[in-house]
Amino acid sequence: MNKTWYRAAPGVEWVNGARVPDDGRVHLTAFEASYDLSLDRISPDPGDEVAPATPGKPRPRGVKVVE
Repeated sequence: MNKTWYRAAPGVEWVNGARVPDDGRVHLTAFEASYDLSLDRISPDPGDEVAPATPGKPRPRGVKVVE
């Protein structure tokens, strides 16, 4: 199961039966988050987005990489 970071709304102290940490971020599966999301108690944390990888320079054919 993949987990995603969510940010609790101001004043929300409990999410999914656990106390919300001081930073307000909780790590939940989609199923665990569904109830609190439906009540707008949490929202996806934009800080959780990972920047897409930038493609590297392709290695020319026939060139052996020595490490």
